[in-house]
Amino acid sequence: MPPNSPVEMSTESSGRRIYFCASIRGGRQLQPLYAKVVRHLEERGHRVLTRHVAEPAVLVNPLKHPTASSGGPADASDVSGGSEWEAARHVTPQETYARDMAWLRECDLVIAEVSVPSLGVGIEIATAQHLGKPIACLVREGTSLSAMVAGNPAVRVLTYREDAELIRLVDHVLVNSLKHPTASLGGPADARDVSGGSDTHTT
Repeated sequence: MPPNSPVEMSTESSGRRIYFCASIRGGRQLQPLYAKVVRHLEERGHRVLTRHVAEPAVLVNPLKHPTASSGGPADASDVSGGSEWEAARHVTPQETYARDMAWLRECDLVIAEVSVPSLGVGIEIATAQHLGKPIACLVREGTSLSAMVAGNPAVRVLTYREDAELIRLVDHVLVNSLKHPTASLGGPADARDVSGGSDTHTT
């Protein structure tokens, strides 16, 4: 990318505090993609408050599985109550909730990857809307997305086919949030955005 391109200048001119959310217990099959998003944001000079969401071993208890390096639970005991990744660090579910709510209040922008259904991500999106935060939801093409997300006028929903396209959409979101830091990101950016009227969406 040329050094003076609009995206290059806009995304690096001012670091943002970003709340990135994505599925943890709902499924970790897209974890490598989450890591790419977080790495890209940090390389652009932004602070990702929730960078642990992209960690491969977020659900693995290092005391039980000291050599584990891949995402997802190693066994059923790793997903009871709060995540064992947090339990091993002496963080209770109540503390996790309080911490994440504080981060939502602090952040400048919420970016959610919503291809894998997640109760937690839904709560985070609703809370961010209540707080008046700009919200962008990124979804893989062909996903049956909840109408409560796709039809929400306060949420910008953007579809992507490939990882590289997702990264370009992230830059698009950053440029818009820098130009209009207090404005809602809601509404379609182009014809490929998810429409709230599709009968393939479920609640």
